[in-house]
Amino acid sequence: MIDELPMPLYVGGHASVVLDDGPSLVVAAPAHHPLRVPLARCSRLVLRLSTNVGDGVLAACVRQRIPVFWLNGAGQAYACCLPCAPEAQKDTEIVREALARADWKEAYDAWKLAQRRLALLALARRFGFDIAGWRNHAWLCSLMHRCGIRRAWGLWAIGQWRGLLVSLIRQHWSDHGKPVAHTYSLQHGWDLAADVASWVALDMIIDLYHRRAHWGRVRAAPRKQVDIALIQALEQRKKRLLKLADDSGRRFNTWLLDFITCP
Repeated sequence: MIDELPMPLYVGGHASVVLDDGPSLVVAAPAHHPLRVPLARCSRLVLRLSTNVGDGVLAACVRQRIPVFWLNGAGQAYACCLPCAPEAQKDTEIVREALARADWKEAYDAWKLAQRRLALLALARRFGFDIAGWRNHAWLCSLMHRCGIRRAWGLWAIGQWRGLLVSLIRQHWSDHGKPVAHTYSLQHGWDLAADVASWVALDMIIDLYHRRAHWGRVRAAPRKQVDIALIQALEQRKKRLLKLADDSGRRFNTWLLDFITCP
């Protein structure tokens, strides 16, 4: 039953939480009756910096592999206490809980947009461009124009590389122990690998720029030769691209923890 599923426990700054038999956490706050929550029902404990935490609470949470988070006065994640080797089941529960929130799509879309802008900003700086006067929605086209890359060709090539990167990133993450449930949900239309690939593929602009003469010849070649050239270029930069994907994955994990700790 859904009532028996573990749920996060939020404790306010004027409250206290102590460990009791069961084991259970007992939360007490002024003008409120004490609340008893069995540790087995707690998916994570979220505290304010001013929350009074009793002896044994943190140790009990560690033994039960329950993450503990502290929020500052602005409600932002300040510190955390996590198991050294979180179980895959715990990670899956965090992802599922995030996907079930009503504000998930809006928050995740904003994070994706920020990551894309971050990738374009890094590229612009690499080429020494000042993007202060650029329109945000036209950053990619402006960047290709400054680099002397034909817009239609550049967008098409990046789209092809993105498609190749999706399966490459999925396999890479799987090989490194990241379960599919942590990065994909058909029900919610969520595919982290595909989203990450969309801005990691932008890094191939570097290859389009430095080998402009080569790609000028490739454009006129038969489609089969074009496909081979695209794959070869991707293979040459695969190590860097997968590193960028891993960096994005770590940023997502940090953002996800911050997202779920804010009620």
